[in-house]
Amino acid sequence: GVDLFFVISGIVISVVTVGKFGSARNAITFLHRRIARIYPIYWVYTTIVLAAFLYNPMWVNAKSGHRVDILHSYLLIPSHVSFLVMQGWTLSYEVYFYLVFFLIMLLVSARAAGWALAIWGVTVIGLNLWLGISTHPLVSLTTSPMVLEFLAGCLIFQIYRQSGLHRIAGSLLILGAGL
Repeated sequence: GVDLFFVISGIVISVVTVGKFGSARNAITFLHRRIARIYPIYWVYTTIVLAAFLYNPMWVNAKSGHRVDILHSYLLIPSHVSFLVMQGWTLSYEVYFYLVFFLIMLLVSARAAGWALAIWGVTVIGLNLWLGISTHPLVSLTTSPMVLEFLAGCLIFQIYRQSGLHRIAGSLLILGAGL
């Protein structure tokens, strides 16, 4: 399910950013909207789990020995210790995607955006081959093959958009990505 979530996220981000590259205003608006949609709701749930943790630490994160990193949990920064909300790790990937997409929107024109995304993908593959599996949480995040799932969603959207495929073909592409 998480893999499909990342592919769909790549499609959605591609859809909402069409024609908005190369503009600081559009890039800032994009990042603001993404942050405003993730953090407030996530902070509410994290605070509820924090209250439970402070009341009885044995209720939270049994797999990690009931340890948590509160600051990293709230900011969605990967850590060696689990987040208060265990599924928060997926949102840390989303935030990473948004930050890189923000930089691409800020620094690259619409014509070069596809190349920038391709370079991002090649960089992830190259770093994986060069570094291997890293135990450092930030390196693990930035070099994760899951980044390629997000980029696959971006590619699916571009294929659909540029080829003028029938709507059924778009559904088949999404199904193929899910498989």
